[in-house]
Amino acid sequence: MKPSNADIFIEKYKELEQAVRAEYHLSDGDSISYYLGHKTKYKKYQEDIAYCQRVRNFFAHNGKVPIGVNPEFAVQPSDSMLEFISRLIDKIKDRDRCIDVAVRLNKVFFCGMNHSVRSAVKIMRENDFTHVPVLEGGRVAGIFDEYSLIRCLTDSDGHSIGSELRFNKIRQQIDITDKIGKGYVFVPSAMYAEELREKIDLAYSEGRRIKMAFVTQNGSKDELLLGIITPWDLISAG
Repeated sequence: MKPSNADIFIEKYKELEQAVRAEYHLSDGDSISYYLGHKTKYKKYQEDIAYCQRVRNFFAHNGKVPIGVNPEFAVQPSDSMLEFISRLIDKIKDRDRCIDVAVRLNKVFFCGMNHSVRSAVKIMRENDFTHVPVLEGGRVAGIFDEYSLIRCLTDSDGHSIGSELRFNKIRQQIDITDKIGKGYVFVPSAMYAEELREKIDLAYSEGRRIKMAFVTQNGSKDELLLGIITPWDLISAG
């Protein structure tokens, strides 16, 4: 006998509960609907998830067809609801890591310490880039952005942006150590992308803005850069 949509729904909801508890380490007493509904990644599904839980509670408390009720009155979840739960399970079981959503280094515009500052400014202006990583030995040594440019021009040893000026002459103005926590962060490649998104959202709620995340193997600035992530990359990843 072919299982009804109610049978399939009950099994899929159990699978959803197991996936959420396993992936997010929830206890049996925690509501998966409440938990998912308050995570940035799933907020757009908040009402759908809550509705599925109400349907699940209906079956749990009443059975598929309450005793004494005409079997033809049975409540049957729609195919769309079953498809929604299946997609949600897949999203939970196959969460993107930071390395999955990062723009890989071979597609990133970056400069070396020997690169001409004037040339970099020209490329930034032509492409609407607001900040550019400056690498040394494959590691992020600095960030060149509008604040770096202002510092370069106004510091006591102010530089003119002549054709000969190289980034190794303005190390102090672009030093990455000075910029960590001020719009730039390092994250490990295996970190879940949704965790980074929550970190960015939290910073924004506190009046801070994370402009770019640098992905390295273990999240250290002393490691080789693997790629970069901007808030737009996270939004695009869904």
